[in-house]
Amino acid sequence: MKSLKLLFTLCFILILPSNAKNVAGIIITDKDTLSVTFDIPMLIGKRLNFPKIQENLYYFTNNGMRTNIFPETTQEIQFYHKNKKHFFEYHPLQTFTDSQFRKKKNIFIERIIDGTLKMYTYYSLEIGGYMHNGTFMPDKEYQKHCYVQKDNSQFEEFHYGNFNTCLLLFVKDCPAIASKLEQKLFVYNFSNIKMIFNYYNTKCNS
Repeated sequence: MKSLKLLFTLCFILILPSNAKNVAGIIITDKDTLSVTFDIPMLIGKRLNFPKIQENLYYFTNNGMRTNIFPETTQEIQFYHKNKKHFFEYHPLQTFTDSQFRKKKNIFIERIIDGTLKMYTYYSLEIGGYMHNGTFMPDKEYQKHCYVQKDNSQFEEFHYGNFNTCLLLFVKDCPAIASKLEQKLFVYNFSNIKMIFNYYNTKCNS
């Protein structure tokens, strides 16, 4: 019993957010571009808390006031973390699959690759639970999803099982990449995905 309690405690600690981090960045709205300092939520190990960032962020005004920024009022935010620049765009939550579990109707999703062919990541909220000693224990967790968008078309999710066929629909006008996707020559990993997107955006869409 003690070992079970210890396991639950360790799992709880691992998902707890640590202190937020002040990070310089910009907010892009319909009318202006603002240079601000964000109060970025972090996880243990100095990792970005992406699910928290998706829903809303805080930033500090010129007089030092901590102010909430909601996706509804912003087109995009940008900031650096560990020498990597992050881009988050505003999108309606109904674009994705779990809106019935969220109170908010609009979110930020991270743009991983830019260009005519764009890649995004989104964290969905999965509601579930498990039985323990005859008692149902409610649980929730976040699952990471990858999406592709061409120009301003509809988002399409891709994953291990469908990425060849899904991406092929977007790059049919690029034979060098399309033929390899048809033959399923690419192993599903970020290096190959990045190469496909970058090749299309630089070689096939000029």
